[in-house]
Amino acid sequence: MHSMELFFDGASKGNPGLSGAGWAIYLDGKLLRTGKTFLGRKTNNQAEYLALSKALEDAIAVKDEHAKDAAVRLIIKGDSELIIRQLNGTYQVRNPRLKPLFKKVMEMLQAFDDWECLWVPREKNYLADSLANEAISEATTK
Repeated sequence: MHSMELFFDGASKGNPGLSGAGWAIYLDGKLLRTGKTFLGRKTNNQAEYLALSKALEDAIAVKDEHAKDAAVRLIIKGDSELIIRQLNGTYQVRNPRLKPLFKKVMEMLQAFDDWECLWVPREKNYLADSLANEAISEATTK
Protein backbone atom coordinates (compact mmCIF):
# COMPACT_ATOMS: atom_id res chain seq x y z
CA MET A 1 0.00 0.00 0.00
CA HIS A 2 1.27 3.46 -0.91
CA SER A 3 1.34 6.18 1.73
CA MET A 4 0.34 9.70 0.73
CA GLU A 5 0.74 12.71 3.01
CA LEU A 6 -1.24 15.83 2.22
CA PHE A 7 -0.39 19.08 4.02
CA PHE A 8 -2.92 21.89 3.55
CA ASP A 9 -3.48 25.41 4.79
CA GLY A 10 -5.95 28.18 4.17
CA ALA A 11 -4.99 31.76 4.99
CA SER A 12 -7.21 34.79 5.36
CA LYS A 13 -6.06 38.38 5.79
CA GLY A 14 -8.99 39.45 7.93
CA ASN A 15 -11.95 37.31 8.88
CA PRO A 16 -13.48 37.49 6.35
CA GLY A 17 -10.73 38.80 4.14
CA LEU A 18 -8.61 38.08 1.11
CA SER A 19 -7.76 34.40 1.23
CA GLY A 20 -5.46 31.84 -0.27
CA ALA A 21 -4.91 28.10 -0.27
CA GLY A 22 -1.67 26.15 -0.23
CA TRP A 23 -0.82 22.45 -0.18
CA ALA A 24 1.94 19.90 -0.54
CA ILE A 25 1.55 16.25 -1.50
CA TYR A 26 4.06 13.51 -0.72
CA LEU A 27 3.84 9.95 -2.01
CA ASP A 28 5.92 7.37 -0.16
CA GLY A 29 7.95 10.19 1.40
CA LYS A 30 8.73 12.01 -1.88
CA LEU A 31 7.36 15.49 -2.52
CA LEU A 32 5.43 15.16 -5.79
CA ARG A 33 3.33 18.28 -5.99
CA THR A 34 2.67 21.65 -4.42
CA GLY A 35 -0.11 24.04 -5.21
CA LYS A 36 -1.54 27.40 -4.34
CA THR A 37 -4.53 29.43 -5.37
CA PHE A 38 -6.17 32.73 -4.51
CA LEU A 39 -9.66 32.21 -3.07
CA GLY A 40 -11.07 35.74 -2.98
CA ARG A 41 -12.85 37.04 0.12
CA LYS A 42 -13.51 34.20 2.57
CA THR A 43 -13.53 33.50 6.29
CA ASN A 44 -10.55 31.65 7.70
CA ASN A 45 -12.55 28.43 8.11
CA GLN A 46 -13.89 28.65 4.56
CA ALA A 47 -10.33 29.14 3.32
CA GLU A 48 -9.19 26.06 5.25
CA TYR A 49 -11.92 23.86 3.76
CA LEU A 50 -11.37 25.22 0.25
CA ALA A 51 -7.62 24.62 0.63
CA LEU A 52 -8.28 21.03 1.63
CA SER A 53 -10.71 20.57 -1.26
CA LYS A 54 -8.19 21.91 -3.82
CA ALA A 55 -5.47 19.76 -2.26
CA LEU A 56 -7.67 16.66 -2.46
CA GLU A 57 -8.37 17.32 -6.16
CA ASP A 58 -4.61 17.37 -6.69
CA ALA A 59 -4.07 14.30 -4.48
CA ILE A 60 -6.59 12.32 -6.51
CA ALA A 61 -4.74 13.31 -9.70
CA VAL A 62 -1.41 12.24 -8.13
CA LYS A 63 -2.97 8.93 -7.08
CA ASP A 64 -4.31 8.31 -10.58
CA GLU A 65 -0.99 9.25 -12.17
CA HIS A 66 1.50 7.56 -9.84
CA ALA A 67 -0.34 4.82 -7.96
CA LYS A 68 -2.81 3.74 -10.66
CA ASP A 69 -4.50 0.58 -9.35
CA ALA A 70 -2.49 0.32 -6.12
CA ALA A 71 -4.05 0.97 -2.73
CA VAL A 72 -3.28 4.39 -1.25
CA ARG A 73 -3.53 5.41 2.40
CA LEU A 74 -3.96 9.17 2.75
CA ILE A 75 -2.75 11.06 5.81
CA ILE A 76 -4.10 14.60 5.92
CA LYS A 77 -2.11 17.07 8.00
CA GLY A 78 -3.25 20.58 8.84
CA ASP A 79 -2.91 23.19 11.54
CA SER A 80 -6.63 23.98 11.81
CA GLU A 81 -7.90 22.20 14.89
CA LEU A 82 -11.50 22.90 13.91
CA ILE A 83 -11.23 21.32 10.46
CA ILE A 84 -9.28 18.29 11.69
CA ARG A 85 -11.72 17.71 14.55
CA GLN A 86 -14.72 18.04 12.25
CA LEU A 87 -13.24 15.56 9.76
CA ASN A 88 -12.47 13.13 12.58
CA GLY A 89 -16.05 13.46 13.91
CA THR A 90 -15.03 15.02 17.23
CA TYR A 91 -16.86 18.27 16.36
CA GLN A 92 -20.08 18.66 14.43
CA VAL A 93 -20.24 21.02 11.46
CA ARG A 94 -22.84 23.57 12.50
CA ASN A 95 -21.95 26.55 10.33
CA PRO A 96 -24.26 26.51 7.28
CA ARG A 97 -21.49 27.96 5.06
CA LEU A 98 -19.13 25.13 6.02
CA LYS A 99 -21.58 22.21 5.67
CA PRO A 100 -21.39 21.95 1.84
CA LEU A 101 -17.59 22.29 1.96
CA PHE A 102 -17.37 19.53 4.56
CA LYS A 103 -19.69 17.31 2.49
CA LYS A 104 -17.56 17.80 -0.65
CA VAL A 105 -14.37 16.90 1.23
CA MET A 106 -15.94 13.77 2.69
CA GLU A 107 -17.07 12.68 -0.77
CA MET A 108 -13.58 13.24 -2.20
CA LEU A 109 -12.02 11.13 0.55
CA GLN A 110 -13.86 8.11 -0.85
CA ALA A 111 -11.25 8.03 -3.64
CA PHE A 112 -8.75 6.64 -1.11
CA ASP A 113 -8.57 3.16 0.37
CA ASP A 114 -7.90 4.50 3.87
CA TRP A 115 -7.42 7.95 5.35
CA GLU A 116 -6.80 9.77 8.59
CA CYS A 117 -6.53 13.40 9.66
CA LEU A 118 -3.86 14.69 12.00
CA TRP A 119 -3.40 18.11 13.52
CA VAL A 120 0.14 19.46 13.18
CA PRO A 121 1.60 22.65 14.62
CA ARG A 122 2.07 25.56 12.21
CA GLU A 123 5.85 24.99 12.15
CA LYS A 124 5.29 21.51 10.67
CA ASN A 125 2.90 22.96 8.08
CA TYR A 126 5.31 25.64 6.89
CA LEU A 127 5.27 24.80 3.18
CA ALA A 128 1.48 24.80 2.82
CA ASP A 129 1.22 27.94 4.98
CA SER A 130 3.78 29.84 2.92
CA LEU A 131 2.09 28.80 -0.34
CA ALA A 132 -1.31 30.02 0.90
CA ASN A 133 0.17 33.38 1.84
CA GLU A 134 2.03 33.59 -1.50
CA ALA A 135 -1.28 33.10 -3.33
CA ILE A 136 -2.73 36.13 -1.52
CA SER A 137 0.37 38.26 -2.07
CA GLU A 138 0.59 37.44 -5.77
CA ALA A 139 -3.10 38.20 -6.33
CA THR A 140 -2.96 41.53 -4.53
CA THR A 141 0.23 42.82 -6.19
CA LYS A 142 -1.02 42.41 -9.77
